[in-house]
Order: sequence, then structure tokens, then C-alpha cells
Amino acid sequence: MPGSMTRKCCAIYTTGFVCAHLLTVGIALEITLTEKSQVFESWKNPPPSYLEYYFFNVTNPEVFMAGGKASVKQIGPYTYRVHRPRENVTFLENGTKVYALNPKTFVFVPEKSVGDPQVDIVRTVNIPLVTIMNELPSYSFFLRTIVSMYINSLGIELFMTRTVHEVLWGFEDPLLTKLHSMKPEVDEYFGLMWKKNGTHEGEFVFHTGEQNYLDYGKIDTWNGMREMSWWSSNQSNMINGTDGTVFHPLINRDELLYIFVADLCRSIHLAYVEDVEVKGIQAYRFAPPSDVLMSPKNNPTNAGFCVPAGDCLGTGVLKVSVCREGAPIVVSSPHFYQADPAYINAIDGLNPKKEEHESYLDLQPTTGVPIRACKRAQLNMILKRVQGFPKTKNITKTIFPIMFVNEMATIDDESAAQMRSLLLNTPQYNRSLKPNKKKNITETIFPIMSVNEAIMNKLNSYSFFLRTLWGFKDPLLTKVHPTKPEVDEYFGLMWKEVTLTEKSQVYESWKNPPPSYLEYYFFNVTNPEVFMAGGKASVKQIGPYTYRVHSSRENVTFLENGTKVYALNPKTFVFVPEKSIGDPQVDIVRTVNIPFVTIMNELPSYSFFLRTIVSMYINSLGIELFMTRTVHEVLWGFEDPLLTKLHSMKPEVDEYFGLMWKKNGTHEGEFVFHTGEQNYLDYGKIDTWNGMREMSWWSSNQSNMINGTDGTVFHPLINRDELLYIFAADFCRSIHLAYVEDVEVKGIQAYRFAPPSDVLMSPKNNPTNAGFCVPAGDCLGTGVHKVSVCREGAPIVVSFPHFYQADPAYINAIDGLNPNKEEHETYLDLQPTTGVPIRACKRAQLNMILKRVPGFPKTKNITETIFPIMFINEMATTDDESAAQMRSLLLNTPQQNRNIKPK
Repeated sequence: MPGSMTRKCCAIYTTGFVCAHLLTVGIALEITLTEKSQVFESWKNPPPSYLEYYFFNVTNPEVFMAGGKASVKQIGPYTYRVHRPRENVTFLENGTKVYALNPKTFVFVPEKSVGDPQVDIVRTVNIPLVTIMNELPSYSFFLRTIVSMYINSLGIELFMTRTVHEVLWGFEDPLLTKLHSMKPEVDEYFGLMWKKNGTHEGEFVFHTGEQNYLDYGKIDTWNGMREMSWWSSNQSNMINGTDGTVFHPLINRDELLYIFVADLCRSIHLAYVEDVEVKGIQAYRFAPPSDVLMSPKNNPTNAGFCVPAGDCLGTGVLKVSVCREGAPIVVSSPHFYQADPAYINAIDGLNPKKEEHESYLDLQPTTGVPIRACKRAQLNMILKRVQGFPKTKNITKTIFPIMFVNEMATIDDESAAQMRSLLLNTPQYNRSLKPNKKKNITETIFPIMSVNEAIMNKLNSYSFFLRTLWGFKDPLLTKVHPTKPEVDEYFGLMWKEVTLTEKSQVYESWKNPPPSYLEYYFFNVTNPEVFMAGGKASVKQIGPYTYRVHSSRENVTFLENGTKVYALNPKTFVFVPEKSIGDPQVDIVRTVNIPFVTIMNELPSYSFFLRTIVSMYINSLGIELFMTRTVHEVLWGFEDPLLTKLHSMKPEVDEYFGLMWKKNGTHEGEFVFHTGEQNYLDYGKIDTWNGMREMSWWSSNQSNMINGTDGTVFHPLINRDELLYIFAADFCRSIHLAYVEDVEVKGIQAYRFAPPSDVLMSPKNNPTNAGFCVPAGDCLGTGVHKVSVCREGAPIVVSFPHFYQADPAYINAIDGLNPNKEEHETYLDLQPTTGVPIRACKRAQLNMILKRVPGFPKTKNITETIFPIMFINEMATTDDESAAQMRSLLLNTPQQNRNIKPK
């Protein structure tokens, strides 16, 4: 870069604004974060900035509580001088990066304030109470009711009256004090800035600019991360730009400047607004444009800041609960500047103005130095009705303003004079230079593929055969069809015989299939006291208890010109004594207390306060980890003491529990199937389930796909080398089956398909299964599949019986298990020409995760175990009459028809 310069200037932090002495020789050489550069000392020990706090005093809380509009009055400023030296500065990677902490200390400045924060009173939202209330709607009815009754008994109000100093720097909160008495490790104090005086916002590693001046001051990592994990898109999780204290030299008006703002838990961009003059220095003003906090409806790139995905607020506000321990905190510009008018109009006393409420940076473009800056941000809370808190029953959901900050810095007179002198002696083009953005695009032509002509001829011959057999649109019939609608424009030897249409041969058996038999086997726990003491549990299999299952398709409706069909499939269960070992209404089984374990499983994720209250209450009821019930009760329902207690407080809660409670006569969801009218390969495939083409439970698109059929039908002309997909509602996912061997069933040759070991294989060995780990990375081992996400958070794990194909650790953790292929494998025997299942066996095991839970002394010695409860064995084989018809059909079908395989 031409020229050499001597100068002294000021860097200003956007999230806390630094004035710094800069530059004595060249821009490219001197604007680097190295110990020998002119900027380093001022970056390491910047002069203080000033931070003003303004509060919204609530003047009519009783009106808001009665359902009216709240009114607020702004009070402030209460001003603090902020000191922020860099500490633990360490150079990394040959000086190209630098590690630093940036602790902040705050000193009150009376002469810049309206009053004394230790005396002045403010009425504002009771943030600890609202934070706890916000958690409750996601809890079970039982937990929500217990906690809400307890908090109501303390008489704590939605609004609190405290001194400004208390709200900022901390006070002894009654809720936290109560929790502290039970859990001493919990701090009984709360304040917006509690314990933040003298602390830092995280560990930063910056690029020094040694290798590229455009990287000067850019964040490499924050708290060890190059990207965050809070938000729902990769773009939203990016840590972009600097920390706001420095920017690269030679700034353009048409570029976007990026800053990572810890207060917002995200990066934001600033755009050029106008040219300004500060103390005789020409500068560019950059400010956050309105699209930074614009609703995803108008700016789709902001959809990634909606967590969970789709849970979005309007323009001008950003919910940061994900990085604030679940508290319902929303940030915005002061007085909802640039926000949806609905937020402003919801509160009397707000008056957004650009001059008072806009954040901006005024940058000298040649050096990139901030010479004036103002950071303004507002803290809000979401207030809404919460079931169980009668005092909130009338309030209107509102994003309620608490306070805002105004952090300011301007270059001092001495530094401004030196900057003016510097620029006066700097060639004009130095100030106008814009870095080139080079494009390096190489066009490459890639050969795709070549196909042997003989292979193509073979494929064409197969295609002709398949079209003739299963149907094609005939041009002659197509011409006749418009004048003769009764003439079908399609022709095929098997056309419409293997389709889900009312005239096809398969339709009636699909709509009213013959019954199957379902066997229930239970694992009776023989030594619960040993397990509770820390030893290995022992179980003894009892069963089968067999039920005849009747299923019929109901509400059948054809859609989209008969190419799809809607149906429900309710199931009824009838006990079959002659196929069972005993009477389920008499036989006793000792098994895991599932309602109790489900509630215990929720507790570790709760706050200490909630966990302690609930655990003390449940312990007082004397409920044990294992229960003894009849087989019928465990299956079909019994009056559970925990649920009964909850029912007495919440009548809408059912006091009964059973694995099959209220499932007799119900269906597994609303299905829409492809009929196969347009393509025989789509025959029976699921189009939607409960209105969805994909699920949302799992952490990858592939895992959420609804693939294949429901397992009752398959397309004709099945290959040995294809995978068959089934959507398994029990597993809350689709699974695939692979060819195992040729078998014979009642004189019919068939292909056996079964789930291969990789279906439930650990992501360590099968990375495609990582999407079934929720939250991401929370994975179990091979052979087990946690389905908590689709079972209302219950710690349920499914597997094959006796942990067949599972990690030996699961089998060895329980005495009494003996997995073997003959008794525990799931399989389908399919006649390949027609695709008809002629024998099937579905086997699946239900397990619960048992582990130690703080607050439950009885669990303190147990070893975390995936504990087996029961498994099912559902079987069906074609009857003799149907088998005879199938043999006759195949006897009259040309051999090549049975052997042909679509490619």
C-alpha cells in the first residue's frame, strides 16, 4: 500500500466501544493485532465507555391483570462507566490469531444519571416468577399442577417493586430463597446484572490480520466454537465478523459489516446509511437495517432464528430463550423501534424514534476506525396466561418491555485532531480504495456415462414385458376414451388387478383382511431388591397371552382421480384362551412402574426448584420403582395412584394407565396410500400419515422420511437385491427389509425379507442412523431405538425381543435374556411375482430407561439400565384356501413371469 502515515485515532466497541491509539507507519502493516503494532496497546487497554440504563415503570398493573392495556413510564438514565481491559492475551498459530478475555467492570456515575439507583423505585415484571411459569405449559399435567399450587401458596405477584439497584445488581428473591433452603447450591439472589460486574462474555480467539488485512479482528472462535448450535439453521448459527471493537481498513459503502453480538446470541449485519461528519472527520454511518430482525414471512433467511422451527415472532423482535436457559426473553431495539406496530400499540407509553433508539457506527473508511458509536438494545419478557395461575387468567399475551441500554462513545478531541492531521496527509485514493473481490471460476465438462447398446436392448425388452403385464397408456384406447368414458385408456394383462381400486381383485382383502394373532410376553422381575441395591436385575419371561386382532379399513375415500386412497385402520383385540398360557386377569407380573419412571425421567431437565418440589411430593406418596399388577391391568389399564392424585386436581386427566389403555378399537393414524393406478411400483406406498409427508421428531431429513408401505402390501415383481421399506408406527420411523433367503410356505416359493442389523445399528458403525439421536448426538448403542420424542418424553426404548441383534452390553445387563433368531427375528415371506405376503412375523420389545434421579433416594444405588418390560409376537400365514389359489395362479403363469426382475 503506498505512503506511510503517522496517526493516533480511536476504535469504538459496538457492544461496548473502545477508543484506541492507532497507526504510525503503513495501514497494511500497522493495523494488525500484534505486540509491535501501534493499535495493540489501545486494543488491549481501551479507554472506558458509558452505559445508560432506562427502565419502564409499570403505572397500572391492576388494569393489565384485569385484561386491559398496560401503561409504562420511562425512567432513567442510570449511567455507569464501563472499563474493559483485555486479559490472558495469548498469540496462537505463529501470531495469526490471538486469544483474549474481556472482563467488564461498572462504576456508577451520579453526574450523568437522573437519580440514585439505591433509592429510586421501579415497578416491573417479576422475572424469576415469569421464568418459572414459562416452563410449566410444557410439563405434564401432574407436575404443572403441583408446582402452580405451591407457587400460588406463596402469594407472589406478577409484578414486583424494587429499587433500580436491586433489579440491576441483585436482591434476595423469595422463590429462589425457598429453593436455596432445599438446595444450598442454588443462589437465592436475582438481578439482571447479578455477578456480571468483573466478568466477561466468553473466550474469544481473533484473527490478527497478519495474513490478510480483511480478516483483521474477525472472530475465529467464541467459547471454543466456530458456530453456535442454538438456532435451527446453519446460517443462523454462524459466528460472523468482529466483536465490534475493530474493523478492517478501506471500507466500502456497499459492503455489509458483520458483528457477533453476545447479548443477541447471534451475529448481525450493518449496512451503510449515510455520510456523516464527527469533529471534522468524514465518516460512513453503518446501522442494522430493518431486515436484521424482520419476520421470516418477509425475510425467509430469519426462519433459522425460530426455535423450535416455525415458532416465529413478528418483525423487530428476537426470542433468545434458547441461550437464556429457557427464560421467555425477547430482545429488540428500544421502544420497539423498527418493530411491528402491534408490539408498540400493545403498551401505552412507548414512542420509538430513530434519533433516540437506533444503533449505529460511524467509521472512518480509510482506517476502518469507529469514531462514534451507539449501541441500543431493549430487554422484554413474554407475559401470557398460564394454566394453574388464576391471577393470569385475564391477561393478554404481550411482549412486555423491562428496560433498555444506551451504550455510547465518541472519539476524544485529541484523537480527533490527530486523525484529521493524518487524513490531511494521506493521498485521496488511499481513502477511496476498495478491495477487489476476485472471481476464480473454472468451467469443467465432466463425462457422465456411456451405456452398452446390448444392455439397453435388454432393458427395453424387459420394459416392454412389464408394460404389457402391468399396464400402459394405449394410444388407440386413449382416442376412444373421450367419446366412450367406459373404455379405459390403459391396457395390461394384470392392469388394475394389483391396484387399490374398488374393481380390483386385491381391494376386498385389503379393506377387510383376515385376523392375525398377537402374543404378549412379559419380563417378570424376580429380584427387585437386588437391583435397587445396585446389583443386576433378573427377569423371567411369562407368556404368551394371545389376542386375535381384527382390523378393517374404514372411511375409505378415493382421492386425485383414484390415484390415492384415504383410510383408517382401527384394530380390535379379543383374548384367545386356547393359545395362551394362563388367565391375564389372574396372572401377576412384577414390572417397572411406568407412570412413576416417566415422571422421574422429566425431572433432571427441570430447574432445581421444580425438581425438588416434585421429588419431595412423590416420595411422600411411598410409590416404588417396581409395581405388581395382573397382566390384564398392565395391558388394558388400572387406576394409578399418581394419576389419581392428579385427576383429583385436574379432572380432565385420566387416572388410568395401561400399555394398551383405550387402544382397543382405535387406529394408528390417518393414512393416504398410492393406489398403484399410475405406477405399479407405487402400489400401497404411503403418501401421507396424519397429513404429513415427513415427520419432524428426528434430527435429519432422511430420518424423518415416511418411506414405503404400512407392511400389508408390496408391489409385484420383487427382486432379491432390492430393499423394501415399511413405516413402523411402533418405532416412530420407517425401516427397511433386505432379502435373507428363499423359503417355501404351503408349497409356494417365496423370498424372505427381514430387517438387517444396520437398521438399529449405532451411528458409530452406521452414520445414517445419527438422525435418530435426539437431541443431536444423544445416541444409544446398537440394537435399541429411543422413541421418547414421539411418546410425550417418556424414556421408552424399542428393540427386538431379548435384545436380538443388539449390543451384548444390553443383554448382559439383565439375567434371564436369551436372544435367538428363530424366536426373536422379524420377517416377511413374499411371493415375488405378485408381491403378496404369505407369511409374516412382527416382533418388537418395549423397554424403559432406568437411572438415578436426584431427589429420589431409592434410586441412588441403581445402575443405568435399559430395562425390558414386554415384547409382542404378531403372526399371520396365508390360509389353506388362499394358498391353493396362489399355487394355481402361479402354475398357469409363464416361468419367465416369475423370474423377471425390473431394473
